[in-house]
Amino acid sequence: MRPMNFIEAKNLCKKYKSIIGMPYDEHIEGTTPVLDVLVAPAGEDAQAMFMDEYDYDRSANPVPYANEGGYKVIVVARYTPDLGINLWTDLHTFLSNHNLALEEAPFTLSTGEYSWVA
Repeated sequence: MRPMNFIEAKNLCKKYKSIIGMPYDEHIEGTTPVLDVLVAPAGEDAQAMFMDEYDYDRSANPVPYANEGGYKVIVVARYTPDLGINLWTDLHTFLSNHNLALEEAPFTLSTGEYSWVA
């Protein structure tokens, strides 16, 4: 998925906030469910610096870290044997890992199952 400008990433992030609580990755043992969906800088090094700040201050601002390269939406969880370890992946990868497609429609929880709504 291409990096986005801040407004695009913020709007996409809002649409997918409802995945909070969904399993993060069934193939990785010892993870919390999804804890947050965030706008983050697109670059890997910038994401790591941003997540260090996010770990310290949940209101971390991604703007100072994205000098170039734009933004991505990331999905955040923690490693349960050591809750000090953040895990994150971009939204597109998360959805692909769950056999879901990135859609314009919001993602919602319905009767204990995740389902798309129009």
